Amino acid sequence: MTRNNRAVRRWNALPDLTHPFLICDDTTYTYEHVWFEIERIHRLLQHHRIRSFQAVGLSSFSPCYFAIGLLALLAWDLAVVPLNPKAPREEWQRQLKEAHCGIWLHDNHGSGKSPGWILESHTPESDAPWQENFSGMILFTSGSTGQPKTVGLAQDQLWEQALTVKMTHQLTEHSRGYSPLPLFHVNAPVIALFSTFLAGGTIILDPFNRQTFWNTVQKQDANWINAVPAILTILSHQAHELPLTGTGPHGSIRFIRSASAPLGHVLLERIEEQFGVPVIESYGMTEACGPITVNTDPLGQRGPAGSVGRPRNIMVRLINSEVWIKGGPVIRSHLPMNAWALSEMTGGWYHTGDLGHFDKEGYLYLDGRVKDVIKRGGESIFPREVEEVLQKDKRVQECVVVGRPHPILGEEPIAYIVSSDPDIEETLRELSTKHLSPYKRPVAYHFVEALPKNATGKIQRRMLVKEGQHA
Repeated sequence: MTRNNRAVRRWNALPDLTHPFLICDDTTYTYEHVWFEIERIHRLLQHHRIRSFQAVGLSSFSPCYFAIGLLALLAWDLAVVPLNPKAPREEWQRQLKEAHCGIWLHDNHGSGKSPGWILESHTPESDAPWQENFSGMILFTSGSTGQPKTVGLAQDQLWEQALTVKMTHQLTEHSRGYSPLPLFHVNAPVIALFSTFLAGGTIILDPFNRQTFWNTVQKQDANWINAVPAILTILSHQAHELPLTGTGPHGSIRFIRSASAPLGHVLLERIEEQFGVPVIESYGMTEACGPITVNTDPLGQRGPAGSVGRPRNIMVRLINSEVWIKGGPVIRSHLPMNAWALSEMTGGWYHTGDLGHFDKEGYLYLDGRVKDVIKRGGESIFPREVEEVLQKDKRVQECVVVGRPHPILGEEPIAYIVSSDPDIEETLRELSTKHLSPYKRPVAYHFVEALPKNATGKIQRRMLVKEGQHA
């Protein structure tokens, strides 16, 4: 290897290649095994004369092989386009075209053949490559508030954020994380895979399964968890099946990390009480390579409940209550694929679209999104405030409050509730009366079996807004 980028230098500095690195489906891959697979991929790239900075799609149904492929392509200084293995081929083709990508890498797991790697050619109707010297990841935002955007994150930005995660959570070679999240979004690669790699630790990448989750934690001796609110909500509502503290399957866990969507202090405190494990909430976005703030103090303990923490390696300011961010990991608008971000930046500050406030200790609290604020008769309603009131009833598994049109007031709030007990509407109305001003109280409650979500568990609020227009 003649490559000299961050990934390769880290491999050369690892003290023990026999240490476990990746665990999937009861199979353990040591750092040595992973490097062997990376070399196989590099021989394939060399055979096909793949040059640095080309865009290459990546997909695998095996999280471990997805992780190996990602590390291999970054070590070759390529622009990686991670693809959802469960997505239809039409979606892949659209994303590959948008990323100006002509080839993609995948493995042959499930084919009945011995494990191997395949490089396929694809000729999209696209222009010239985005950037001659771009190496990193080309991702697509979740689209939870609009159409997905193409986001190019340079390799140095990704490793910088991964180092911040490693330091913030004090990860070492003894750390054994469990991340059941997909690797085709920014969270799992940066927060779980790359940070573990830099620490020389171990990461379990099994997909989420509510029946086997705690068995996996106990069997693999995980000591931290990378989760999202959707997963934590499910675990909370099946907590009665487990011991509440200490010696249960969650007894070895040092902390649970929650990201990708607001958790809410009611649910956070409930989970901590149920499992006896601190829940560290963070706030981040694809456009910042992941975390912006993390709710820990200098000793690694959780900060105030309800806060998403203090800024880490990124500058944060509030302009008219909107969160603006700036720093090395923040999206670089000069890259061609990120040109759309120019309209959302002022003087190098990126407008996140999130609303928030700081307390006197510098902890950030999120109040909602600019586009989610409900305007009722000249008054502003922040859905998160209403949602947290409704979640005081433990029978509410999930809830979302959105606005629907009103001919005189402009909008009025309605609530979508997931609950095993549909007869709680009167209780919810009483909670709203007790804790909320009249204009903030939902005028209607719709009980549903599930809320629409994307692959990372983020609620697709805009779909409910559209549905609410006709409710």
